[in-house]
Amino acid sequence: MKSAMIVEKIHDELKTLLKPKRLRHAEGVLDYSVMLAKRHGIDENSAKIAALYHDYFRNLKNDELLQKTAAFGIVPNEYEISKPILLHGKLAAADLLSKYPDIENAEAIAEAVKYHTSGYSFSSDIGKILFISDSVEVNRDFEGVERLRKMAMEDLDLTCFEIVKNKIGHSISKGNIILTETLYAYNKMIMNGVGNNDRPA
Repeated sequence: MKSAMIVEKIHDELKTLLKPKRLRHAEGVLDYSVMLAKRHGIDENSAKIAALYHDYFRNLKNDELLQKTAAFGIVPNEYEISKPILLHGKLAAADLLSKYPDIENAEAIAEAVKYHTSGYSFSSDIGKILFISDSVEVNRDFEGVERLRKMAMEDLDLTCFEIVKNKIGHSISKGNIILTETLYAYNKMIMNGVGNNDRPA
């Protein structure tokens, strides 16, 4: 099946899988991902598939999410057991690879989907585009979002870094856990010279 046909198929499936608000978000991520893909010269169909699949299982109940882990051979960690919604990216990535293993950029798309919530040291710009779009698509409204939108048009790495910093700061302010992948992403970007005003303690 061609990538364009897969995009249409997934989009149709989401209309039955997601609640209206979540569907609007997914479509917002889709539109923003396409814009960033065009801006940065990234394959648009790959960006579209990642955008549409990232919340594929987002509206499943906790017990349904945990039940699906066995089917994909995923062993939840203690954070995911206590908050199963954290599994939705991992499950969607595994489901994507099981259904469409031969699509172009399959591994990069799956990596993008898997880590779209936490952030990661993404191996491709597909992951960076999804991570950014998930945070700043048109339905998002928070202090500083316009600055991030402008930044994303020029520098994907720096925008990812700023979003990761925001996630860490927000988690600390709310007394929430900070995901291991988020800390890894922050440290890796520092080591790679992104955000040169930040240094390891």
